[in-house]
Amino acid sequence: EEIIHPMIEELKVFISSLGRKTIPLLGFGLPGIVDIRRGMVRSNWNRGWNDVPFADLVGKEIGWPILALNRHRARGLAECRLGAGREFQEMVYLGISEGIAAGIYHNRQLMFGIDGGAGEIGHFTILPDGPLCTCGNHGCLQVLANTTALEQHARRLLRSGKTSSIYTPGKDDLQLIDASAILRGAEEGDELCMEAVENVAAYIGIAMANLVNTLNPQAFILGGSLPRQSPRLVAVAARYMQQRAIDLLSSHVEVRTATLNDIGGALGAASFALDQMLDYSLIVGDA
Repeated sequence: EEIIHPMIEELKVFISSLGRKTIPLLGFGLPGIVDIRRGMVRSNWNRGWNDVPFADLVGKEIGWPILALNRHRARGLAECRLGAGREFQEMVYLGISEGIAAGIYHNRQLMFGIDGGAGEIGHFTILPDGPLCTCGNHGCLQVLANTTALEQHARRLLRSGKTSSIYTPGKDDLQLIDASAILRGAEEGDELCMEAVENVAAYIGIAMANLVNTLNPQAFILGGSLPRQSPRLVAVAARYMQQRAIDLLSSHVEVRTATLNDIGGALGAASFALDQMLDYSLIVGDA
C-alpha cells in the first residue's frame, strides 16, 4: 500500500495532464517473480512481497487494463527491440545489480515459462557449499555476484592487509566502501578493486557459459548498475564465458552492455503491454 497508492495518485495526475488522447493501457516492470497472466507479484524477497495482486489493485483505481512482468525482462525486451540487442534474433539479457535476473529472447520474443519465471538465473547454484542466499539455498549466483557480494569481497581483501586507493586506514570507514567506488577503482587500475571485480565477473561468466550451452544464443546484453559502471566487468565475464562454454557454441557469441539504462524498463513494459493487446508486427512491419 505504501508504494502502490502514492504511485496511483501520481499516475492519475500524469494521465490528466497529457492533454491528448492516449491508448488506455499500462505496462509495468516489477521486481521479483511476476505471474504475467494475472499481473501478480508472486514473490519479491527484498521487499517482503508475496502474492501481491498488482494489476488488480492498479486497474481498479485507474480503470485501464494493466499488464506486468519482471523488470529485468522488461529491460531486456527494450534492449532486444530498441537498444543494444536489436540486430539479434536469439539473445539473453542479464540484469546485474542488487539482484540478478535474465530475460531470454527467441525470435525477438520474450520467453516466459509457465508462470512468467523463465530467467531467474540469480538462483542458479554456482557453489553448492557457498554462502546462504535469501531463497534458502547455498551458493546462488545472486549472493556471489551482486552489488553486495562485490562490496563484501573488497572489504575482505582490505581486512587481509591489502591496500587500495579507495581506502585509507584510520580515515575511511570500511563499511561505507560501496560498489561504485570499487568499480571506479577497477577502471582506474587499482589492483585490489580489479581483483574484487574479477571475482564477481568470473561467477557471471560461468553462468553465461551454462546459458550458452543450454540456449545457444547469438548475444548477451549486460545491464544493471554493475555492467553500466564497469566495462572491465563485462570484458572479464565474457572471457570466462568463452573459457567455459563449448567452443563451437561460444566462439561467435557477442557480449554487449545495455544502452537504454533505467528508461529501458518503462519502454519494455510498454512494449510488452502492446504485445499482449496488439499485434507487434502491425506496428513495426518487417523491421
